[in-house]
Amino acid sequence: MIPVTFWITAEIVLVACLLVAVRRDSTTMRWVTKPAASAVFVAFGLIRADFNSVFDLWIVVGLVLGMAGDVLLIDRRTFRLGLLAFLAGHVAYIVAFDRAQTWSSWSLIVAAPLVVAAAAAMRWLWPHASSMRGAVVAYILVISVMAWGGITLSLGGVLPPIV
Repeated sequence: MIPVTFWITAEIVLVACLLVAVRRDSTTMRWVTKPAASAVFVAFGLIRADFNSVFDLWIVVGLVLGMAGDVLLIDRRTFRLGLLAFLAGHVAYIVAFDRAQTWSSWSLIVAAPLVVAAAAAMRWLWPHASSMRGAVVAYILVISVMAWGGITLSLGGVLPPIV
């Protein structure tokens, strides 16, 4: 098995190259580095996945949709499709977390600060959202639920170890 340090190093190098591409405003470099960085996440997910696990399958679906979102966001003409792909990816993570979840009363305690953070994000973004207000609401809701599921699983010791 390829060591985790390889994947982390590859991701750091590719993201650094992507930042250079953005700084230089190089579309060509973005078309190379952004999909490559996303592909590393997907490859790591595929290699680590237990395909008999519903949790792992949904995580891989989320990673693939995230990669699609990354690629679609490169071109402004497909920006909204990219947003939709990312949103669907986050929903896939929610499904994964739900499949692995053992809910308890303290899950509600975790939700409280997320509700406050979501309200603050909404208040900050709303005046600038104009035609994207529906997307902003959807994203804040979905990301908040995803964060809640992930944090709850993590605190409950349910998430599988990465290394």
